[in-house]
Amino acid sequence: MKKLIFLVMLLLGAVLGVQAQKRSIYQGEVDLGVTYGPFGKTLGGVSLQTVQGARIGDHFSVGGGLGAELVIGGCDENHDVEPYMCCHDGIMGLVTPVFLNFKGYLDASKRTTGYISFDLGLIPIFESHGRSSAMLYACPAVGIKARKFKADLGYKFIGEYHGFQLRFGLFLGGGK
Repeated sequence: MKKLIFLVMLLLGAVLGVQAQKRSIYQGEVDLGVTYGPFGKTLGGVSLQTVQGARIGDHFSVGGGLGAELVIGGCDENHDVEPYMCCHDGIMGLVTPVFLNFKGYLDASKRTTGYISFDLGLIPIFESHGRSSAMLYACPAVGIKARKFKADLGYKFIGEYHGFQLRFGLFLGGGK
């Protein structure tokens, strides 16, 4: 298993190293999304996110993201999601994910192209008692870029809660 992980990291490093020799371009993004969880420990809600990063060559981009999400659902019978989060009328609350975004494009220099995206980060939780903790935030997605517009469909995880996410947005800077 260690050899497999090492091989994957070596190949990824080689591909990114070759791509890094190409010109990198600023690439910002702004997204508005909705989340719906049809089964299990589900969540729903609306989100506004921004990613600021760089496109490296024609096939990759990486950036840091920040969001504001109104999360609906995830409440149990006691109306408590976790010891540090309380639900009111089925609303978990406003959370602010901080994450890294990785994208792989078929060819980002084209006016219309497909991409895969992966967000990975944390949602910080600050309690009134001075304690703090965090929940895992992840969202793999597939999407399409058409000039400056984008749309993607992903599956979002916030801690142990999950749901489908549909996002629409704009690319800021970065060419075509």
